[in-house]
Amino acid sequence: MGSARDAVSADKRDHSFRADLRDEVVRVFRFPWEDLVAVAVNAGLVVGLWFLLPQAVKDWLFIPQGPAAFAVVLETWMLADVPATNVIGKDVDTMVPALDNPTRFEQLLRVKSITLSLLVGIPSAVVSILIGIYDGSYVSGFFIACVLLALPFGTTSIAAWLGILIPYRPLPLRWRWAHRKPWRTTIRWASLVILPYLLVPIVPCLLLAPAILVGFAIGRVDDGRMTTTATVTATIVACALAAVAFVVGLRVSAYLAIRRRERIRSLLADPGPRHTPLPSTTGQHAPRHSPHGNT
Repeated sequence: MGSARDAVSADKRDHSFRADLRDEVVRVFRFPWEDLVAVAVNAGLVVGLWFLLPQAVKDWLFIPQGPAAFAVVLETWMLADVPATNVIGKDVDTMVPALDNPTRFEQLLRVKSITLSLLVGIPSAVVSILIGIYDGSYVSGFFIACVLLALPFGTTSIAAWLGILIPYRPLPLRWRWAHRKPWRTTIRWASLVILPYLLVPIVPCLLLAPAILVGFAIGRVDDGRMTTTATVTATIVACALAAVAFVVGLRVSAYLAIRRRERIRSLLADPGPRHTPLPSTTGQHAPRHSPHGNT
């Protein structure tokens, strides 16, 4: 297959890493701001639920508790949505043609992971530092911020597996309703919208668990928190695991996508006009899409 350099001569565009990263940042901050809206809505939900729910309900909904845990929960929920999983479907025009070039496809996965990781990681780290200042836990706030900067890189690269195994093409709700039958396709789409909230939080938990265990094994103070040495060690372990997950996760994502490229093309094929007109008064209806095509 070709390399990213080969792609430059093929379509006369710059496909360097820097150019792809710039294009992805522009896409994220360009109307209709789908990724930004998803991240902001999830952040708003966490803030509202964290501060408005009764303590008993909050204890059931959020396993980590305490001021320092808020930043961790905030980041996890911001990542638990389709921007982290449906990496091909949300940018079909760029990603699907790259399926024939494994090097370029992996590079595109990398820039998408980096962009979303920074979009989520930086605000979460800032929140952690502010909580540390407010709570007087400066050291804890700083090291949690370091983890929150690194954690999204590993999480997004692994979360992308879901959208590669079962991708879907984002379409307006009006279109979905007009083409709601066959119900199997609609149910599939609804399931893929909900699944990230259930599956993505598992990834950061798995990445953090070894670091937390190592930290507690090294030492705790009287109130149960880690000692400074243990906190530093746990931070290093968490960041190292996130870095490994980032590299391995992207390789696996590219491998899965190339192996499944024909299936992905079929699932993400353009179903037709985005805004299907309402049935006409003459009794003629707009054609419905194939049940085997899109979601």
